[in-house]
Amino acid sequence: MQRVVLTGAFLAGILAAAACVGDDPVNAGGTDASVPTGDASPPPSDASTDAVATQDGAPTDGAVAPVALRAVAVSAGSTHSCALLASGDVACWGSNGNGELGTTPGALPSSSVPVRVTLPSKARAVAAGNKFTCALLESKKVVCWGNNDNAQLGRSPFSPVGDPKELVAPPVDTRGAWDPIGVSVGGSHACVTSLGGPSPLVGKDINTAWCWGANLFRQLQRTSNGFPSAVPLLATQDAKDSDTFPFYIDRVVAGGELTCAESFIPIPSGVFIRVPICWGATGSNQTGKPLATGSPLGAPSFGADNFLSNPRLLSVGSEHACTVAVNPTGGEALFCWGRGTRGAIGTTTTTLADGKANRVGNVDGSKITLTAAGGDTTCVVVSGTLRCMGANGSGQLGDGTLDAAPHPTFSTVEVPPTVSHLSVGGEHACVVLGGAAGTPGEVRCWGSNRAGQLGDGLDLNAGYTGPADQKYVRTKPVAVLSGR
Repeated sequence: MQRVVLTGAFLAGILAAAACVGDDPVNAGGTDASVPTGDASPPPSDASTDAVATQDGAPTDGAVAPVALRAVAVSAGSTHSCALLASGDVACWGSNGNGELGTTPGALPSSSVPVRVTLPSKARAVAAGNKFTCALLESKKVVCWGNNDNAQLGRSPFSPVGDPKELVAPPVDTRGAWDPIGVSVGGSHACVTSLGGPSPLVGKDINTAWCWGANLFRQLQRTSNGFPSAVPLLATQDAKDSDTFPFYIDRVVAGGELTCAESFIPIPSGVFIRVPICWGATGSNQTGKPLATGSPLGAPSFGADNFLSNPRLLSVGSEHACTVAVNPTGGEALFCWGRGTRGAIGTTTTTLADGKANRVGNVDGSKITLTAAGGDTTCVVVSGTLRCMGANGSGQLGDGTLDAAPHPTFSTVEVPPTVSHLSVGGEHACVVLGGAAGTPGEVRCWGSNRAGQLGDGLDLNAGYTGPADQKYVRTKPVAVLSGR
């Protein structure tokens, strides 16, 4: 099979990267436990319950004193946040101007405490994006709600909807099944990772990617036009509807106007190489080096002849992306590419057209267990310690500071060494302190709080007496409350 044939320096780089991982060029690497901006993979179930506010903010368990919200997963969007509770329920807080909290747009402008979302059935995962939210249910159905100006809810007409409804499954496609196992949302588009199965060509189990919503920057891959699609489209190897072969992946992640995947691509010898591939907006060369002239597909590189191999923990922000991958000098390293003006990629230099990723210093990639990219900020958990770099205009670094300077080196966030879930939004971030993936734990958030997206229950319009420069921000993590 000869698809997206790689030649020249690009091919040489891929082969050099593959050589770094021994005899298995498609080794899946470590287990990905991260939940990047808008990305959600279902955690293990747990039978415990969690108190959460109703739409009027009153705790459902009748408690008077506020208690901290406990959840198994959290997702930070542009100006709202959502959590998956151990019960399979979903709760959201922050802005609701477009119904992103799961209530009628305008009926509840915003909420500084979590609001329970009424779903058709229990959820396995939730993903918050730019003014909209999607959830993967236990039935493997996908429901979305909130802003719909680009059909990102998978429905028409293109108007905001606060009532979660099931996404209509795409027509049967013999190239790949619709069998969602993960959901990821970006600026105005969304994607699911769909279960594939054994592939004799690749030599291991593979999955496929389906995306819908905005396509102005070809974030759905399609090259024919820039119109949005309410129908999920199967990602293909040539980024065309007529392509015979699906795009083989482990996992797909949606960003601002960008989509990336931990992908398998073939080389002329017939071997499949596992590398990160991106498509969508290219203003900051965030897709990497184009695979071919006119193709929306690109791959980040490292050096003139080394392309990133065996990616894991891939995460995508507004105009940048990061992954842990094989370090050409041994072990693993954290690589980031795209917009660097605020320091989110470990440098203040934006990636050039050659697609060369920045190898982030002062962090051992082999010890990174979680990554998250959002807005112009990147956070990781390394050896149990939570660290962030990039923009800090709203206190996104979580280290108690607030300034407009770029921060291309990691700062330490003061939280216990039990972070099990991590997500970075537009100008805020959240974690679950569960100790292990799928274990219920306290939810804490920091950064911008103009819409109540930190969930700390503070009414900004009623008697705030704190420092003026921190009225709308929290420079250190605060506990998300389950009720007023």
